[in-house]
Amino acid sequence: MPYVVRKVYSNISKFIKMSLFEWLWERNNPHPVGEVNKREKPEQGEPINWLFLIFGQMLFWFIFYQLLNSESFMAKDFNLKLIFVGAFFIYLLVGYKVDIQPNYDNMGWLGGIFDNPFRYSDDMNRFLIFFKILFYPGYLMGGSFVELKKILFR
Repeated sequence: MPYVVRKVYSNISKFIKMSLFEWLWERNNPHPVGEVNKREKPEQGEPINWLFLIFGQMLFWFIFYQLLNSESFMAKDFNLKLIFVGAFFIYLLVGYKVDIQPNYDNMGWLGGIFDNPFRYSDDMNRFLIFFKILFYPGYLMGGSFVELKKILFR
């Protein structure tokens, strides 16, 4: 068996053994995992967060400008631009409406630096942190439009 195939096989077998080990260890006593909720509407009397508004709008218009004027969009295909702009607005909507809350007490060893080999719930919490980081710019940009609506429609 060639070295590369042997190396890939050993990595796969380690992954399968470790996943089974985590599953067998934690199936009887699962540890807490974070949750994904729908974000609540802001209160009517909340003050305007100017910093949130300014940074969110700056980030939105920078990304929107880059989407429309980048080298890859210099083609005459207007439908491709519409698809990317539509996907961007869906990202904003999901980023603003979905509230991801990982359980920070169950992150692994040394505050999440090392994986806990006896739990799979810490892996799920790490995925939740990844998605929270991924969708936070969408929350920032979408929330800035909510702040802008507060200013314009008082």
